[in-house]
Amino acid sequence: MGNQREYFATRTGSGLIHALNEISVELQAKYNALPDDFLLIILLDFVVPVVLALLLCGLGLYTVRAIIRFIFPPSAKALHEEALVKLSKGHEKQAEKLLRQAVTRSNSTYSPAVLSLAALFCYRREEPKKAIEVLDSANVATSRNQNAEPNSFTAVRRDAEAILSGNKNMVMIPVAETEYLTTMTAVARHTAIKY
Repeated sequence: MGNQREYFATRTGSGLIHALNEISVELQAKYNALPDDFLLIILLDFVVPVVLALLLCGLGLYTVRAIIRFIFPPSAKALHEEALVKLSKGHEKQAEKLLRQAVTRSNSTYSPAVLSLAALFCYRREEPKKAIEVLDSANVATSRNQNAEPNSFTAVRRDAEAILSGNKNMVMIPVAETEYLTTMTAVARHTAIKY
């Protein structure tokens, strides 16, 4: 077969085809000369160390992030925004944890976090009793806060009470979720309220 290629290359006068033929023959000869455990050597000497190095770098970056977050804890506003992002990705348990941290960090005076936590219980999880408990615990703190949103608190409470009494059809859940559980409206609310 190689003789036919050489004959064709010399007969047609194509130097490129002749050069490519020589390269392919030479590569095949080098491949045949490799030891049988060549792939194992490559795997152990190159692939495994590279994968381990990448894992260690990722672990190091995660550790540095955790240390920085411990030394400089995020504000209630930052926790609230992170919770809304987690919620938009479908991570409700992580979002609830972040919202509780935001409410705790602000001593229940950061009303968007309180409203989002109550809305999470009321609209997403359909646990209106927990929503009312969150709103009740925040009422004392927000009564001292001039920037609180009393109409929003009342609206969520009314919806929770409607769900509790079995009148779920009176509650416009998609509208309420958009209002209290999405990042777009949360950003608008943050810019409107001064802390």
